[in-house]
Amino acid sequence: MKFKDALPEFYAEVFALLTKHAVELVQQMPDLNITGRCKCAQFDCSTFSVEGGTSPFSREEQEERGKYETNSIDLDASVGLVVVDFDYLQRIKSFEVLNRDDVHEKLGKLFQNAD
Repeated sequence: MKFKDALPEFYAEVFALLTKHAVELVQQMPDLNITGRCKCAQFDCSTFSVEGGTSPFSREEQEERGKYETNSIDLDASVGLVVVDFDYLQRIKSFEVLNRDDVHEKLGKLFQNAD
């Protein structure tokens, strides 16, 4: 399911925060699909994985980069913790989300039959 459709309010918040903190990642947002959620037992965890992001680097730049560690950016959300994780080619891979009841509830509904 498209991130923007599944969690529209949270999507808008993340989009605005990325525009302030990592504008190079913003272009991927409309194409992201939620593919799973964290299955840890932490009561306040709403972390979820995504696919569909495209690298901002050209094919040549991608080959020059080699494989580096994944990176993350704390988006400094006004509520809870929101961290965007991306791979060495700057493709968004997941959102670490803690202490966000709004996101936790909606993810629960999305994945209620998947568990």
